[in-house]
Amino acid sequence: MQMLAAHIEKIGVYGPQQWLLNGSDGMPPHRNTVGYWWRKTVKDAGLSGVRLHDLRHFCASGLIAAGCGGVTVQGPPSEP
Repeated sequence: MQMLAAHIEKIGVYGPQQWLLNGSDGMPPHRNTVGYWWRKTVKDAGLSGVRLHDLRHFCASGLIAAGCGGVTVQGPPSEP
């Protein structure tokens, strides 16, 4: 979490929604683009069996360990 905070402090965020990653249209990159780069990175690192979804769990665990409540980590409720 400290590394992510340092990265955000150095690089910043994008747009009024404060996106962490920036796609070509000012919105977050399309999920297919993110998936492609994830699979390429995992392959280039010589790893296997590491899913992009695993990062979600890793981040959530880090936030909870840092004192954030589970409901906060889940994010806002989806709209009906």
